[in-house]
Amino acid sequence: MSTSLKNKFEELNMSQDEINRFTEAMKKEEFRKLLIEYAEEISDPKNRELYEQEITKLEEERGVNCTFIHPEPGYCVKTIQNGDKKCFINICKNSNIDKPSAKRDLNNNKGGLHWQIPHSCSPARDDIDKSNKPCVVYDVVFNPDAYRMGETNQRFNQLLRDSAMDTIEQNYNVKLDKSNAKVLKNLNFKGRPTASVIRRPNNTNNTKEEIKTPSDDDPIEKIVDQLKAQYLSNQTEQKNKIEKKDQDKIEVEKYTKPNYKITYRGQADMQDYAIQKDSNYVQSTRPRELFISIELPLCKSSSDVILDIFEKRLYLESNNPFYKLDLNLSYPVNEKESKAKFDKSKRCLNVTLPVIPFVAKLEHKSDDENLPFSSSSSSSSEEEQVVEKELKKLDNSVQDSSIKYLLPTKFELKQSQKRIYLQIRIENFDKKSIKISHENDTCVLLTCESISTSGTYLTYYKAYINFLGSKIKYDQINFISDDLFQVIFESVQDCNKVLISSKYTDTLPDEMSHDVIIIDRLNE
Repeated sequence: MSTSLKNKFEELNMSQDEINRFTEAMKKEEFRKLLIEYAEEISDPKNRELYEQEITKLEEERGVNCTFIHPEPGYCVKTIQNGDKKCFINICKNSNIDKPSAKRDLNNNKGGLHWQIPHSCSPARDDIDKSNKPCVVYDVVFNPDAYRMGETNQRFNQLLRDSAMDTIEQNYNVKLDKSNAKVLKNLNFKGRPTASVIRRPNNTNNTKEEIKTPSDDDPIEKIVDQLKAQYLSNQTEQKNKIEKKDQDKIEVEKYTKPNYKITYRGQADMQDYAIQKDSNYVQSTRPRELFISIELPLCKSSSDVILDIFEKRLYLESNNPFYKLDLNLSYPVNEKESKAKFDKSKRCLNVTLPVIPFVAKLEHKSDDENLPFSSSSSSSSEEEQVVEKELKKLDNSVQDSSIKYLLPTKFELKQSQKRIYLQIRIENFDKKSIKISHENDTCVLLTCESISTSGTYLTYYKAYINFLGSKIKYDQINFISDDLFQVIFESVQDCNKVLISSKYTDTLPDEMSHDVIIIDRLNE
């Protein structure tokens, strides 16, 4: 059961006993036949005409003039209601609707007319479109003279359509897409014509009295006209400014802002919950990517859609139909890796924007009292080198004391005649952060950083790699994947084992611990 039918069923406010009785009655063939006969009877044009005559007489007895408005087909306008449902507006005509009238605008120096266009609007009724999807239909009826003026004057015809849509929005509390409203060429009426009723009080007993107007020579009338003209002239400049603002507003309202939904996506990782209190890492709630779903119900494809992605802004524009969306993003995104895909079945544009990870780097501060300096005004190059070395040592000591390093645990060792290949697996390692330095001829120090999957913090790794007597020389690094890299060393000596530890050592330990790893060479 569709939502609209369900709502109408709930409006009946039937008790459970009434529902049960109606269900049992529908099971009986005799009741179904009577129901069909009743439906055919009320659908018969002769019976409907008789029914309308009887209703009219009853209303006259109550002092009310009752007029049935039968819409005569004109043309049909197609648009979208509340951003997600098709809506058809039948622009119709009937002679029982009052004729339009116009009054000259005396308040505007440019001249012009104020039009009053009487019309009747029927409540929404449910229907289906050519794709058998639910839609709503409204009938808006004008006088034939107003309809005829719309046929010969395009601006007046637009005025009829705008009046119809304004009436629907005001009376039924809905939002129509006016910018993309389209007149259907092959359809002059959607659905089945249904009569509406206009009731007016019966004023036959009230006699019209002649209204006496003051003559043109009346001095009071002349004074009133002079004051009125003076007041209107003072208001001219202000009204011109308002007209300019209104014109700018019309240009803005040419486009419809589509409905959209932003989903913030992230990825959970166990590393995100393994940070200790004294690690000095800065947590972040920044998501991994933004998924934006933009509803474009009148677009058949993305060929006419212009989409621009900036670091913190999304801009969409379409001129057929008219859509425009200028959206400020909450997080900086990588516009080069952004993706967009149009879902034809849902008439929806899905945009995926990878968020630039937030990495909070630690700032290391040192007291000026501990920094070595020279009181001599002229210092030699040797003294400068000594000071530079001392500063590096001090900086390293500060870093070592404030950063907690982890020991990589996944290694693989291979050797050829002149080279040793050590593969190291670290998830999401940063290529620029890898540093290798020689401690001596048989040992190197490797440091590396990795970014967590959620992009919220850095993890630091450090390993002393000792080749246990085999002299080596660092050659190069090969990056195999985002989680795997290979360090190549030059060596002419056989290396069967490698000792990897968090602290420097050149001897095998008596007992294994969590901060010592021994790697055996793989036989090729």
